[in-house]
Amino acid sequence: MISSKKILVMVKKFFIGLIILLICIQITMFPDVYSDSIKSGINCCLNILIPSLFPFIFMAAFIVQSQIFLNPGKLISKLTKFLFYLPGYTAPVIILSLVGGYPVGAKGIKTLFDKNKINTEQLNRMMCFCVNAGPGFLISLIGTTFINNKFIGIIILLSQTLSSIIIGIGCGIYSRNKNFRFYIDKLSENSTTKLSESFIESTSSVCRSIIEICTLVIIFSFFISTIENSGIIEIMTNKITFFDCHKNEIYSLITGLLEVTTGCLKASKLRAGLMIIAFMVGHGGVCTHIQIASMLKNCGFDFKKFCLFRFINAFFSLASVYISSKYLQLHSEVFSNLSGPLKASNSSTIHGSIAIILLSLYFVMTVNLNQKPKYFK
Repeated sequence: MISSKKILVMVKKFFIGLIILLICIQITMFPDVYSDSIKSGINCCLNILIPSLFPFIFMAAFIVQSQIFLNPGKLISKLTKFLFYLPGYTAPVIILSLVGGYPVGAKGIKTLFDKNKINTEQLNRMMCFCVNAGPGFLISLIGTTFINNKFIGIIILLSQTLSSIIIGIGCGIYSRNKNFRFYIDKLSENSTTKLSESFIESTSSVCRSIIEICTLVIIFSFFISTIENSGIIEIMTNKITFFDCHKNEIYSLITGLLEVTTGCLKASKLRAGLMIIAFMVGHGGVCTHIQIASMLKNCGFDFKKFCLFRFINAFFSLASVYISSKYLQLHSEVFSNLSGPLKASNSSTIHGSIAIILLSLYFVMTVNLNQKPKYFK
């Protein structure tokens, strides 16, 4: 007799197979649509993600690998311990996570863990608040390009930063009350790493991270196109009057919870767009979550806890932007209806040039490198 567990597994496989079959049929019927979605994902990577993320991810990995800030000073050490109950050498990673972009904090935290500087509890605690969109994304792209108001981008950035700090302080208080170990590896504090070795290891790690990030963004661009053409949202919203009246808002929110850049673009055309954008930016999107999970595999990463705190951060960010909009009297009229082609404000910048130079240096310097990096498997 077949157990209920096996029946559930069979049903699950059946529905997954059915969905894959339907997607294949859609691709066959509408090849141009899916081709455009892939091109859109590639353009997003080339014009937005690589120029804005590459320098910060590299710096996060290089700072930790080279151990430049291993002894950050008594003031910083006391500040990080007082606020977040974390060692002082985590300060550069925390700062870079606030200004670098979503995966930057995860990259730095992973390197700290590989270097035996933090334990699993501290890794999961830092991941509760060290995941944020950078100012380039919020101010240049969302504020200037999408909304046509740089000041609103600054407001969203400050609201997100405040939310992360509040969550970090709360998690630190909880860990302190639970008497979790304040972990410092005395042996590794005295170890040294050559700058050339740190440079190679950091660049190698960043290259793999960027490839994974870009691949996931392209895949999610394809998934969003599949949802658009499937008519699922239409069927769901047409059954309920409230949902039907707010169809565009619901669709932009669902899109943003999958991939934040596309969702913010759609929400920027709506009257309630500011609040939706604030929530989506605080959440980060499933695409970002999968990127981070792939970075932190085999580290004891608590993905369920991470997802819970992403929603907590999203609600805090939404509340902060809502209060700020009331206090500063921000109105929905500031939103612009984008009818022309989207141009990324940070494409073809010096950041992109630096990224290309670093990639070139990496391939030149590793031609005769016969052994794997020590800390990255």
